[in-house]
Amino acid sequence: ISTMNGRLSNLRELSFPPEYKYKENLAKDTKKISHNHQRTVSKSAARIINECYQSDEYRKIRMTYYDAGETQVFNSLWYPRAELGVDIPLLGIDLIQFKNRYLVVVDFQPLQEGTQSIPEIQDVWERMPEVLRGRMSDRFYDEGRFFSNHMLFGRFGREKTLDGIVDVGGDLWDACEKYLSLHIDMVQESMKRKEGADLDQESIEVASFLTLERHQEYDTYSAARDPAHALFVRIFGKQFADGYVYDFLFSLSDSKVDDTQ
Repeated sequence: ISTMNGRLSNLRELSFPPEYKYKENLAKDTKKISHNHQRTVSKSAARIINECYQSDEYRKIRMTYYDAGETQVFNSLWYPRAELGVDIPLLGIDLIQFKNRYLVVVDFQPLQEGTQSIPEIQDVWERMPEVLRGRMSDRFYDEGRFFSNHMLFGRFGREKTLDGIVDVGGDLWDACEKYLSLHIDMVQESMKRKEGADLDQESIEVASFLTLERHQEYDTYSAARDPAHALFVRIFGKQFADGYVYDFLFSLSDSKVDDTQ
């Protein structure tokens, strides 16, 4: 938030359905198993908190904190203004702790196929420790689609904390700060180029239309594959999970989940 306040112009909250701002489950649920009988089933106690912003540089910045005790998640996605064009990637951040395991994904996510090389972050990526330069599996996503060759990806155990990887001021902290700063640099430099080019209104509208098409493709692709959906169904129920994924996380997605699932 401090970086956003310090570097973004005209930062303000972006409205979204109030039911997604905060949700909690208090660990117990009553399930009807017959006409006369009910039983209490156990669920994991959890809460989810969301914030959403926009600025002159970004049309949407969403942030999610999920707290389930031993499972902690921070997720954020930054969509640049559509008029900046399809050459500007999204910024995606996932920082996850599962008990004694950590999963890290930070990337400049390209909107066009064949643009996986991102020169702006290549040098930073190459200087990162090997534990943050892993390869993503294809279990949920195709790494050749909407992911760059310079993704920060790490999956490691608590023993790595001895090296300061996840400490405040450590390698992960430093990597996230650098990727965020470089993404803002890229967006603001693109804005200056667009302003200097003195484009006519029709050109701006065409660029915006094409970019929003790609944002929609990204949202549709990601919503259908988001592994968190099944977790949210189990913890918060299917109705909340469907709406949360399709109407908040990936609000431009043009498909819905199969109600028969």
